[in-house]
Amino acid sequence: MPERRLNQPREQQANAELGHTDVSAPVKVMLVTVFLTTIFSVPLVQVVAEWRGEVPDNGRAGGLFAPQIFDVFKQAPTLDHFTRYEHELEDRSVVGHWILPRMQRVLMALGVGNDSTLLGQDGWLFFADDVNHLAGRAFLSEDVLLSRARAGDHTQDAVQPDPVKAIVHFKQQLAERDIELVIVPTPLKPQLYPEKLTPRYDPERVPLRNPSYASFHERLSAAGVTVFDPAPLLAQHKREGAIDPVYLRTDTHWTPPAMQAVAASLVEHLKAHGPSLPEPPEPVEYRTREVEHTSRGDIFHMLTLPDGVDAGYPAETVTLRQVLPAIGMDDADEAVGETVAPFEIEARIDEITRPPRPGTVAYRDALVSLFLTDVEAVDGREVDTELLIYTFGMRDNEWTSAARLERGQRVRLWIEPWQQVEGDYGAIQRTDITDHLEALMAREYWGHLQPPDDAEQAPGERYWSPDRDADVLLIGDSFSNIYSGEALGWGRSAGLAEQLSLLLQRPVDTIIIDGGGAVAGRRQLAADIARGRDRLDGKRLVIWQFANRELSQGDWALIDLPKHQQDQDAQAAGTR
Repeated sequence: MPERRLNQPREQQANAELGHTDVSAPVKVMLVTVFLTTIFSVPLVQVVAEWRGEVPDNGRAGGLFAPQIFDVFKQAPTLDHFTRYEHELEDRSVVGHWILPRMQRVLMALGVGNDSTLLGQDGWLFFADDVNHLAGRAFLSEDVLLSRARAGDHTQDAVQPDPVKAIVHFKQQLAERDIELVIVPTPLKPQLYPEKLTPRYDPERVPLRNPSYASFHERLSAAGVTVFDPAPLLAQHKREGAIDPVYLRTDTHWTPPAMQAVAASLVEHLKAHGPSLPEPPEPVEYRTREVEHTSRGDIFHMLTLPDGVDAGYPAETVTLRQVLPAIGMDDADEAVGETVAPFEIEARIDEITRPPRPGTVAYRDALVSLFLTDVEAVDGREVDTELLIYTFGMRDNEWTSAARLERGQRVRLWIEPWQQVEGDYGAIQRTDITDHLEALMAREYWGHLQPPDDAEQAPGERYWSPDRDADVLLIGDSFSNIYSGEALGWGRSAGLAEQLSLLLQRPVDTIIIDGGGAVAGRRQLAADIARGRDRLDGKRLVIWQFANRELSQGDWALIDLPKHQQDQDAQAAGTR
């Protein structure tokens, strides 16, 4: 090679060599054709799928059809709108959701999961965020806190990263109302089963901890916060073989016996160290029923494999202890008579949220929110002219007819007060209408697009449901909800709240949201109080359960709870 070529920068050499590459005319035509076909076939397939109604909210309005690609012109050209538009394109991509499951199957054959899932040994799966929490740096170190606090950008807000600060702040607000707080930082599967990830770990040396956990516990105890840590109890049950296994193999959550053991130990702890709870004003009796339930876990569904492919991770069967009200047939009619039976309405859809695309999230059920206007009851009864309705948008990982409802469309459906069914559906993942003031103030109902069918429930039988008037409030995430909410696929009426209610022999109120245990429950509590539904009224104890991954990954925003109504009245009287 000539000396002058050796002295040329690499970029100039590459340009010179590429510039002298000879390509025949047929090859040029073929390459251009393949390139253009690839580029244009993807949006063409997407438009056809939207036209055929295979994608929810497919752009039909007033009988006209506008492909999703034109949605970019419907909003102001801001960075937030462009980012949201890009994410929606990805979520609703027909081609992408056909290719990804098949690529995932190939990767698993090579022993690789994905960015959310790690393949363990002996048929175990692990959530990557759980492992990252344990393997990551100390979450209370100054540099980590500073880095996370500065991590916000144009696509997301910065977080408040210090869990101690948020928990103490919450405790102080509760203490102003003479309410005690107990937190339950819930251990993660790799804390108890690291040997299923790699044989280098000694299964006897569990639970594993993030380096900051000991400091976290000490600082909370010094601030007077009661911490109930289930990890040592579960590690003991695992070592002794009393509960095998303690966690589900293909799911992030604990098994029913492990959860029940934690509930029993927590109740004993409350009796010894918690507030003195008065006897319920009326005797509360429950009965239990053991039922088997078979399912695959949320981590398995994160793999988004093709339908019918289990890749060597079979379904698991668990035995649930369902908690049911001890109500006899003679009392059934009276109990039903206290509720408002579903009634039919007609209304116009003023606003509607979208459900996730099936296969894109771990949860197989999801709710949509509809803000209805021009509401009229079919039977002529008086009803508000504006209502907020929740209903299934995705059911068993398939869209329902509600996923294809459109803004401006008139709809007929059966509704019943949300408070009557919140215990059954309140914890299922849903997208709320948050930027519509009228919707935020509207009365809430559960909606059925078809006449409700209660055939699955025996006559007179009711499942356990939370009680707004209870003096105990459980704020939790999916660890509380795993055997309560049908959306998680592991049965109902057998979760942590139900077990606590059974063991305490008293009703329990709940605010359980599957994700965001660091902040979601407190935000919902503040929103309820602001809307005039004071969830803390009459409470003596708040139990706050959250997954340990939240300590290093959650947003621990300081949520200021609205003032108690009596405090507002006193303040108003003092200013007169």
